[in-house]
Amino acid sequence: MKNFMKCLAIILATGAMVQTVGVYALEEVKYSLEKDGEAIIKLIEFRQRVAARGDSVEEALIELANDFPEIKTDDDFKNSFSELVIRYSNAIGMEKVLYEMVNKKELKRISRDGPGI
Repeated sequence: MKNFMKCLAIILATGAMVQTVGVYALEEVKYSLEKDGEAIIKLIEFRQRVAARGDSVEEALIELANDFPEIKTDDDFKNSFSELVIRYSNAIGMEKVLYEMVNKKELKRISRDGPGI
């Protein structure tokens, strides 16, 4: 009976620990999704404002300096945006769909490296 109680206590403690880690992991994913989603929206809105004014990204980067200090050039902007979109896609479980969309023939025709351009 003593061994049974010890075994039961270990099982219950392990279950509680697994549940705690699971809840913590879910909270981190929700926070990350929210944060990444807001960052994507900020970058899209920035790009729209820049295009509406006719500025280059480099000229308007002062607007992003507080939120995205790592963005210094147009290539940095593209890399940061792509990284956020890919991370967001992975977090919501659509990496396969994103991969299939990128590899569609119709989309390759409009990209610079596709055939016929």
